[in-house]
Amino acid sequence: MKSQPNEEQTITTSLKNIKNKWEINNNAIEIQKEIHSSQFTCVYIGILKKTNTVVAVKEFIQTGTDESYQDFLNEISIISKLDHFAITPFVGAIFSPKYSIITQFMSGGSLYSRLHSKIASSKLTSTKLSIISLGIAYGMTYLHSKNIVHRDLKSLNILLDANDFPNISDFGVATIQQNETLTGGAGTAQWMAPEVLISQKYDEKADV
Repeated sequence: MKSQPNEEQTITTSLKNIKNKWEINNNAIEIQKEIHSSQFTCVYIGILKKTNTVVAVKEFIQTGTDESYQDFLNEISIISKLDHFAITPFVGAIFSPKYSIITQFMSGGSLYSRLHSKIASSKLTSTKLSIISLGIAYGMTYLHSKNIVHRDLKSLNILLDANDFPNISDFGVATIQQNETLTGGAGTAQWMAPEVLISQKYDEKADV
């Protein structure tokens, strides 16, 4: 009788399958310019040479520890399984020389930047805001149906396409909700649910 694979073997096999399916060679993308940076990542606009399409390249800042690699793998393991009109489409990943996640580029910018823009042509009408809100709700319902808690839902992580339709992005602290207690303090303090902020028990409702 064959023994059952342990959890570590299952994860290793899953990540190997993801790499085989989604890996993109570093030379396949031409980086154009940086559009955002944080303590842990830099985001660039790039061109996928094979199809001549514009993509977003989220490059992880490697710290010399396994932490950035684990964050990279965690995010890929989640977004590679998602397929929904209100979630930024995953294109692939670069595993070397730097860890990078490739998604479709959203030319409408972030919801945050649009809400705070002083440019008249960038302003969102009440109708568009209603459509955006509904799209986000549909996307989050989809995530929660798969037991995924985003944990960092905010206007900065909602990207708008050329038609100003919303795409939920940045699954860097997202997690699959199982039976264990979820880690407190995950996300951005200004948008964090009280129960997460004070490390109480919480579930997907914290995203709301």
